[in-house]
Amino acid sequence: MQTTSAINLQVAKDFSVPVERLYEAWVTEPDLKAWWRPMGNVLSRLINDIKEGGTVQYEFATEGGEHSFTITGEYKEVEQGKHLQYTWNWEVPSNAVENAEFLLTIDFKPQGNGSRLEVSQDNFKDEESVQPHREGWEKALEDLK
Repeated sequence: MQTTSAINLQVAKDFSVPVERLYEAWVTEPDLKAWWRPMGNVLSRLINDIKEGGTVQYEFATEGGEHSFTITGEYKEVEQGKHLQYTWNWEVPSNAVENAEFLLTIDFKPQGNGSRLEVSQDNFKDEESVQPHREGWEKALEDLK
């Protein structure tokens, strides 16, 4: 019997753009390249088949163009413009971040004249591993803003 960890993290941020624009910034390659730079790396390639069972793959490189890591996953739930849930598998060749598989849930909600983005990441093995991810998401969402 497989059990999933009850340890998760949740971060949210409000934005002054419509929810449709926020969703687009999350799923399109030019927008992702403009704001998402985990651990100082740049998005070099995106595969994003946004449908249940579809593949998502982010390949990252250093500023100098050298491959640094890949994140792969499969969409489990898709509600265009509102909700995405997908696996989130780190493939890191160095020991800087331990390879891990997570479940990511992203909700895009209208709020007043803008929108709210809610990120939930599940399947952490221990509380210590949550903090670096929380810091990464908080920085990413600030950069997205």
